[in-house]
Amino acid sequence: MRPRAVVATVSTIPVVVGGYMLFDGMHALLLGRYFGPGVGPWGFLVSLVGVDPASMATPFVVQGFLWLFFLVSGFYRWWWAWYGKVATAIATLWYFPFGTVLSLAQVAVLVRYRSLLRSS
Repeated sequence: MRPRAVVATVSTIPVVVGGYMLFDGMHALLLGRYFGPGVGPWGFLVSLVGVDPASMATPFVVQGFLWLFFLVSGFYRWWWAWYGKVATAIATLWYFPFGTVLSLAQVAVLVRYRSLLRSS
């Protein structure tokens, strides 16, 4: 991958995943329901561990904020930003299928191009 493509990828994924999670969580907190026709497939996964999908609005907001926070911290080249990006992506693997696929892609690109991202 070219350096610009790497930076574009690790910048776009947090905007898409984090932005949507923040929006959807705020929508659920303010209006009492998630955006769209209903809870996605992730609702089944969280139900398996005993968590009510309707109670996930605040975690959505927090996780969406963390995606965007670590994106911005990476722009400032703070040394811990890479770790935060990886941890946030791993913590979003439960958000099936949307968050799972993009989180796996984010982790793969971050790990594969770590040295490039530290110098850019």
